[in-house]
Amino acid sequence: MPATTPRIETFAVEDGCLVRKVVPRRGEPYEHRCPLAAYRELAWAAIDLAADGFTVGTLAPKLSRRAWPSVA
Repeated sequence: MPATTPRIETFAVEDGCLVRKVVPRRGEPYEHRCPLAAYRELAWAAIDLAADGFTVGTLAPKLSRRAWPSVA
């Protein structure tokens, strides 16, 4: 495989989860799942904080325990 082969990354909603699938240039393909409800909670918290900017540290207190593992 040439070094110029791009990484392939796709996103989909499956079984109530946002799913990110990655086929890296090297190594094994993998996927990450985030429950859609946790993603929505994170998105709304980010929108609320967007005007002032935020970090994971300032975003985390705005999230329930359900959403936090998906952020980390």
